[in-house]
Amino acid sequence: MTITLLGSYDGVELIRHELKRYGLMGFNPPSASNVFEGIVLTSGVLRITYGDHTEVLGPGSVVSMAPVQQAVCIVALEQAEFVYVTSTSIFKSYKEWVEKFHHMATEIAMKDGYTASHCERIRKYSVMIGCQLNLSAHDLISLSCGALFHDIGKIRAFCRMTDSIASENDAHFS
Repeated sequence: MTITLLGSYDGVELIRHELKRYGLMGFNPPSASNVFEGIVLTSGVLRITYGDHTEVLGPGSVVSMAPVQQAVCIVALEQAEFVYVTSTSIFKSYKEWVEKFHHMATEIAMKDGYTASHCERIRKYSVMIGCQLNLSAHDLISLSCGALFHDIGKIRAFCRMTDSIASENDAHFS
């Protein structure tokens, strides 16, 4: 996912999103009860699940939520771009969260490229299956995160194993 702040004024933000096919964006209700949130789809096809309600949107579609009262999950059924409009200043913290998420995924890829592509494939297929099962927004978000990071423990074990092998080789060749 790529996000860009298009504009901000008096607490209202316009945030451009790009999602690859089966990419996912999710959010929970804000702490303030008077927040307006909306989406304008500029290209692609999105599946939006709001609580237990689901709809599929094409280019030009507009969804407004005021206030958001349940988790929302947005899945790109094909490469998609949309503008997310919110009446609260969230971009800075949102961007930091997205960067942390991407950093963990990048760390997995740097340690073991096979594991990284494996985890992304598992995430994609899990989201596809979750959509077919009509899971709630909360469950789709949880499924996507769990699938993407299900092997994260192997990275530390992989590092310890390679460090151990390297020290054994160093001792052997000394």
